[in-house]
Amino acid sequence: MRIDAALRRGVAAVLRDRLSWFFLAGGLIFLADWGLAQRETRVITIDPPLVAKLAVQWEAQIRRPPTAQEIDGLIAGYIREEILMREAVALGLDADDTIVRRRLAQKAEFLLTGETPADPPDEATLRTFFDTHADRYASPARVGFRHVFVSDEARAADVLEALRARPEDWRALGQPFILQRAYADRTLAELTELFGGDFAAALFAAAPEQGEGWFGPLRSAYGWHVLAVSRYTPPQAGVFEAERVAADWNEARRRDESETAWQELRARYRVRFTDGQ
Repeated sequence: MRIDAALRRGVAAVLRDRLSWFFLAGGLIFLADWGLAQRETRVITIDPPLVAKLAVQWEAQIRRPPTAQEIDGLIAGYIREEILMREAVALGLDADDTIVRRRLAQKAEFLLTGETPADPPDEATLRTFFDTHADRYASPARVGFRHVFVSDEARAADVLEALRARPEDWRALGQPFILQRAYADRTLAELTELFGGDFAAALFAAAPEQGEGWFGPLRSAYGWHVLAVSRYTPPQAGVFEAERVAADWNEARRRDESETAWQELRARYRVRFTDGQ
């Protein structure tokens, strides 16, 4: 009995207290707003712009407009994906997922440059860009050659002497080699990757003066080689092609804008390193 009376007095005191009414009303409003938000997250809106977007994506992949039945399938697929995506976010599955983080970062980086296209550059601008980046448009020197491989320098000298006497015997001389015995029109970079930088540099230095006679030996990453140049093409200056240069100019502008936007965004954040304790 005493407990019931005390409880009734406590409830009566709360009901007379305006502050208690204020907190109660606030709590009810919060619950109502939370309930509406929860109900709203379970509403999936399908409108004409969304359907048109799905149809355009389909046509870009399949190369024809979707049929009415296929549109129904696209909508059903979208609804399924949207529901599963919302449930995944609600469960926090996106929080520490490396792939999700990377994809979101890529999309954000894409948005850094904006969607407003730049005014097309005039020819003078393109010519300046072309001249500034002449190496990009030039054709590098190329060399074609035959070679005979041996494992030591002394044997290479003997092979060179034999080849100068009977050059037609080149396939029968030397030791087996794991790569090709002849190459056509290779660049310095390509030969560096195949034989090593010292060999490629020495070959390109000697090639313009050698003609087709056998010379060497030159050392590669594999051993020693006696060589004969079959063809040497000197570097060629690039030819101005407005369409290609314009594409390169736009790509360079996009990269510059992206970097500027990134630096501005980075300046808004402070990075703090801790020892984890």
